[in-house]
Amino acid sequence: MVGPWLLLGTALAAEPLPASATDPGAAVYGMRGVDYACAVCQALEGKDLARVTATSSLAGGRYQPAMALDGDLSTAWCEGAEGTGAGQALKIELARPLMLEAVGLRGGYFKTAELLAANGRIRAVRLRTDTGVDQVMRFADPAVPMAWDPSVGGPEAGAIDPTRWFQQAREGEIPRHAVDRAATAETPPLVRWLSLELVEVWPGSRYGDTCLSEVELLLIDPAEL
Repeated sequence: MVGPWLLLGTALAAEPLPASATDPGAAVYGMRGVDYACAVCQALEGKDLARVTATSSLAGGRYQPAMALDGDLSTAWCEGAEGTGAGQALKIELARPLMLEAVGLRGGYFKTAELLAANGRIRAVRLRTDTGVDQVMRFADPAVPMAWDPSVGGPEAGAIDPTRWFQQAREGEIPRHAVDRAATAETPPLVRWLSLELVEVWPGSRYGDTCLSEVELLLIDPAEL
């Protein structure tokens, strides 16, 4: 991983991804070459995942909570509550305590461009952990092509071709937020569980449910420090 956030073994505050014109402060989809440097970070492995649950899931058995952590963008957890899904939450329990450094989401149904637009996408999610983290993370709308690609320059870089936008949003760097640990209860903050509560959504054009294709956790094993 590359980017400015571990320097000579000292953790530095990670800068958020550039803001979206449609939602200032949001982490942006479709970026290229944007990442965090964390030499000791690791993605969540199956052996470290104890359980994934949700407050609701879409009926039919195809959109269960575990599908948000299966590494497959053609599957998704889709909440099953009335309305937009605001207030519904996913809870991830770890098999052993680990340090949580950043959270990334592909907050929509990324199986196809049509399904991404048809279902709700995550605009804001509230992250909570057993260590006291409580922060709202905002995300741009992955179904709306950006006017230009800020990872390669400003407006002079040219507009992103709408026909390739979906693939760039699907396969580019996952939008991430660094975890704010200023108010955590432990030092070091060894997380045992975290929850992601839907706060705001980008509404779908056809369906009322909101989906989450993939959650990425950047973790540090304290034994590796």
